Amino acid sequence: MAKKGRPTKFSKKEIKKIEEWAKNKYSDKEIAERLGVSSRTFSDYKKKFPELKRIIDEARRPLITEAEGSLLKLVQGFCSEEEIKVFDKNGILVSTTIIKKKHPPQSRAIEMFLKRYDPKFHETIIEKRKFDLEKSKEEHKKFMDRIKTLMG
Repeated sequence: MAKKGRPTKFSKKEIKKIEEWAKNKYSDKEIAERLGVSSRTFSDYKKKFPELKRIIDEARRPLITEAEGSLLKLVQGFCSEEEIKVFDKNGILVSTTIIKKKHPPQSRAIEMFLKRYDPKFHETIIEKRKFDLEKSKEEHKKFMDRIKTLMG
């Protein structure tokens, strides 16, 4: 008896749609919904058909490159300019001022960057948290000992 349900191979038309959706920032979950399959099934399709995964990855590559560039700007800090125009009560331009703004590096962006590009970073963070926890326990114990001493 033949299996019923959706065919396991996509037509060229469906592949084109999938590629367009990926280019237009649709997540795998959203693509699966548009295809009428579960996220799990779509994930299985990508494993079963490496060409489908490759097409999606290539379609998303420009978006990923752009996001990496934006993240790098946040990691390094950047400068921007803002133009401020002042108008009189009649709507006539009175002056224009360009304000230069310096945006410092963002610690969260640095952390995200290091998690992605430095395999040892995660281990370092875990070790630091363990150290901070131990230090905190020691400080708490000293504080409690001092209170006990003061209370007699």
